[in-house]
Amino acid sequence: MASDHEKLATAYLDGELSAAEAAEFDKLLSPQERAGLAAEMKFERAIGERLSHGAACPDDLWKKTFAAVEAKTSRVATFRSRRNWVYAVTALAAALAITAAGLLIDFNVESRGPSILAMDKGTTIETLQEEAILKGHDTESVNAFFKEHGFNLAMTNADVQIPGDHHTPRELLGMKPASYRGDDVMELMFNCCGRPLKVVVAKAGSRTANEIGEAMAAGQIEESRRVGEYVAALVGKHEIHGLLSYLTEAKAA
Repeated sequence: MASDHEKLATAYLDGELSAAEAAEFDKLLSPQERAGLAAEMKFERAIGERLSHGAACPDDLWKKTFAAVEAKTSRVATFRSRRNWVYAVTALAAALAITAAGLLIDFNVESRGPSILAMDKGTTIETLQEEAILKGHDTESVNAFFKEHGFNLAMTNADVQIPGDHHTPRELLGMKPASYRGDDVMELMFNCCGRPLKVVVAKAGSRTANEIGEAMAAGQIEESRRVGEYVAALVGKHEIHGLLSYLTEAKAA
């Protein structure tokens, strides 16, 4: 039976902990455990990247692929109990070889393409506003937009005001649905005292949610929060606590 520590590790890797819970769990980790978690996140993301394109395994590469996977997974032995790696490696090894080129996956290569969890250089309030599909910050329209695109989410008030916060103005510029790493995500664009800011929302347990957990652990994003069956992340080099609390589960009709 998995221990509480192992259960927390699983939730941490899957992006299912709130920002506060992730921070508390991170304090309990030794440097070796923290490195093991980072390696496992990288390993799982690499597997997901490869399998999303489909693959088959020639017979002569099966043993080499198995050996490569075993070598990489040895770095995550601390949390090995959260996965039956012998079974997983046997089942996945055949899918991890590139058929045409006969090459092995290099798990040290970072994910292809830019990350949705980083603000591009040169991004301005104006460029965010141009990207938005839904413009403005009418609460009813925002919640209808969530529903239209299959997100069981809502904003308690799209006219964002955070008591006691000195940041002004604070404005929702608009929203944009997107596809990222094969996941359906929603981006909300904000103007916070003249600086561009985004909130990225993804389904908990998805590859994007896992990436949010990894970015949070690495200090690459300011804040993340679990909202029902979703994970929300604050993106941008500008700290504004309380913004994610405006997101909530949609009320049943």
